[in-house]
Amino acid sequence: MAENKARLGKLAVSTNGSAYTDVGELKSCNLALDKDMADSTSYDDSGYKSEVAVLQQVTISGSCNYDEADAGQTILLTSINAQTQIYFRWRPLGDDVGTDKEYIFQGNPTGSIDGEVGGLLELSFDAASSGTVTYQTQA
Repeated sequence: MAENKARLGKLAVSTNGSAYTDVGELKSCNLALDKDMADSTSYDDSGYKSEVAVLQQVTISGSCNYDEADAGQTILLTSINAQTQIYFRWRPLGDDVGTDKEYIFQGNPTGSIDGEVGGLLELSFDAASSGTVTYQTQA
């Protein structure tokens, strides 16, 4: 199995779904794939429980060193403050067009800017997908 470096990951955001801006100073990013399950057990299941996936959702969370001059962070913060949806594009292995995969989806982010004495300000964020999630080879 090949090992992949987490530092290669790239998160970009967009207000229109076509022009994406990288979120700079990214320190961590986590993409979770969730499914709601429904019980489909019947008398024919020989006493074993049976379930089927009915709804899927992607959740993304992360943090970055806060930089008020970073255009990607500005889009993210503007969306958080205005309570509007934006597009997310997560490329876990970086920008290898034609080879690596990417996730694209819309979400309504929440977040905070935190800091402590002797440290840097940190922008933390999370968002759950709303609508279709696209998983594809980078174009």
